[in-house]
Amino acid sequence: MNYATIEAIVREILRKWEPESANRPDLLVLNASADGRLDQLEKHWNLIKLPLTPTPIPENVRDAVFLDATQDLLVKGALGIADTPESQMLSTLLLRGLRITLIPSAELEWMLDVSADKAANPAYAHHLGSYKKTLEGFGVRIAPLAALAASASRERITFRGKLLTQRDIEQIKEEKIWIRKTTIVTPLARDAAREKGKSICVIDGTDEK
Repeated sequence: MNYATIEAIVREILRKWEPESANRPDLLVLNASADGRLDQLEKHWNLIKLPLTPTPIPENVRDAVFLDATQDLLVKGALGIADTPESQMLSTLLLRGLRITLIPSAELEWMLDVSADKAANPAYAHHLGSYKKTLEGFGVRIAPLAALAASASRERITFRGKLLTQRDIEQIKEEKIWIRKTTIVTPLARDAAREKGKSICVIDGTDEK
């Protein structure tokens, strides 16, 4: 039995055994009950719904989203005030270095599409916009839900499956393929990567030879 046949058998076994969500990046979701559009995110992310009460933050999660983010959260987050469960969670995640997205509530949606100069009260709109810029300076993104869903595609540059095969090497366009320590790399995948001048690297930064 040759390598290609073995690879095909193992790939089929893993496909049936491993849930589809394992190939998606993880996303912490805050205020999950405040938004009924989670199905848009579930297509791209493995959702971890987190309560605002004190709770351990899962390890190795890099992304978080606050749904229906209010003006209260925007202002307190920019000023570093953490006197509510929501603002305390935002502060905690910022200090942990997570990439955070705020999906604005209806009252803040104007920030996404309307210039402050066109607002009914431009001076006040500019004032709120300064808090938005402060948060963005901290690395927080304020964006619509569709933008968050689209960003998941960029996250998939890192290969997240359990088995990296020759077919995967041929389909991945990036020259540097990042994998987890637990990912199995087949001999044919290594050969294909070598022939195509691609590097296979584990997630902690150690190159695969």
